[in-house]
Amino acid sequence: MNAGDAKKTSKLRAWGQLLRLPNLLTVPGDPIMGFLLFRAGGPLAAALVPAAGASVLLYAAGLLANDFFDAARDRRSRPDRPIPSGRASRGAVAAVAVLLAAGGVAAAYLASPLTGHVAAVLLACIVAYDAGAKRIAALGPILMGACRALSVGVGIAAAGADLACPPAWIVPGWVLVYIASVTAIARYETSARRVGWMSNLPAAVLAAGFTFIIADAISFETSKVHLAVFVLLALAAVVSAARAAIRIARAAGPSAVQKSVGELIRTLMLVQAAMVSVTGWTGLCFAAGLVAGWVVSGLLARRFYAS
Repeated sequence: MNAGDAKKTSKLRAWGQLLRLPNLLTVPGDPIMGFLLFRAGGPLAAALVPAAGASVLLYAAGLLANDFFDAARDRRSRPDRPIPSGRASRGAVAAVAVLLAAGGVAAAYLASPLTGHVAAVLLACIVAYDAGAKRIAALGPILMGACRALSVGVGIAAAGADLACPPAWIVPGWVLVYIASVTAIARYETSARRVGWMSNLPAAVLAAGFTFIIADAISFETSKVHLAVFVLLALAAVVSAARAAIRIARAAGPSAVQKSVGELIRTLMLVQAAMVSVTGWTGLCFAAGLVAGWVVSGLLARRFYAS
């Protein structure tokens, strides 16, 4: 490989790091889950494709904005990050983030006006988090959780559900609490302090949520096959989160926390797969795709940052 090719490869890898490719794969499942759980009928692709595209574009914009706003801090504490190292310019990152954000909101409006409104609120939360709210101890994790909850809400809105109806809040609220607990753990990524009891929160949140669902707090008309798949995927999600907690407990330090946070974020794909598996045979196909994406995301995590 000559110098030109090496430089090009370095830049591509830098953008892969900026976009945190392992995490990006976890995003389409948010609106897919929301859409399939609340779908009232009608064409699948016409609303779901732009909704899923909107969530991915907005998430990608948020990741770039995160590094844009953190450039000065990264120069001091993480000089190997793409912007401080010079492998990506701050101006280019900002320009691409704006384009992605605009494209995300536009795509959401293609699904429906309500979907576009939810996407606009999601974008506002993303900007607030990246611009400084993430450094506020209590607000940061909650706001990040709200971003992923609104990503689910994009799919619910695209399905034509009534967002004022309490059942439409349950799954997004569950996602909010889960991601907030993961974000709270992520604060230890650059610290030598032990995480302590907090490392058990994500697994506990998942276990409580799945128990709530299995107990028919949310009822599904589904076959035994679909229910069996749901239970298996739910167990896989809880085990994955518990494994991350064990890693943190056994090997304290930033490296262990970073790997565990990445695994906890990827676990969301198992949650998504479990939830859509009970929505019919179409949902089962999506569940298979999400599990495959979970495997690919884990492989990508060996080469790119996941948190």
